[in-house]
Amino acid sequence: MTRTELNEAVSILQSAADRLSALTSGTTDEGAALDRACTTLHEDAKSLLQAGTIGATALACFTAATAAGITADQFYAIRSTISALTPIHATGVTMRQMLLRMCIAEESRAVSNAILTSRSEAEAILARMVDDLIAIEDYAADNFESGVYQAFIALHGAVAYDLSQRASQLPKLATYTFGKRRTALTLANVLYGDASRADQIINENSPVHPAFMPDSIRALTE
Repeated sequence: MTRTELNEAVSILQSAADRLSALTSGTTDEGAALDRACTTLHEDAKSLLQAGTIGATALACFTAATAAGITADQFYAIRSTISALTPIHATGVTMRQMLLRMCIAEESRAVSNAILTSRSEAEAILARMVDDLIAIEDYAADNFESGVYQAFIALHGAVAYDLSQRASQLPKLATYTFGKRRTALTLANVLYGDASRADQIINENSPVHPAFMPDSIRALTE
């Protein structure tokens, strides 16, 4: 491995470590454990790569992130950054693939524990995971990693089944158009007969002010 190849791979690993570490304040025991794991990866990436023992240290960062309560959306943000990388050397490509696998595995765990509010949310989560799951499966197949291929085919199926099952039990998001602007409280009463659900409408539509909602809004059907 040339110095250029090594530096590219180290940069990828350190970037992932820094982004994971930034997701927690470190004020809890779990957050502190995540900080320690990421610090180790950042500081020792070069020596661990050269020794061929980088995998366990990188995985410790992602499992510590799960223990620290990192959400599916936060894992998705990390995964999007990793997925967008375009290393040119073989070691960098391998590190990108390794991190992508670890991230989406922990993201899948977070998704399974996430509280979903609508079918649209469940469908959107699956849609944003599909491309990278397929890319991981294709990479494993192309590189004759049959165990990895089978594992991610199984994970892909489990995520799709879990989200489809939960989605079938959730209300849909729909667009409602009114003749004039109304307050969020009024809309909650009109749509659900329950003013306490005004926050749901506010969160879904992000109005300038909840007293002046748009005349066309998105809201749950029930």
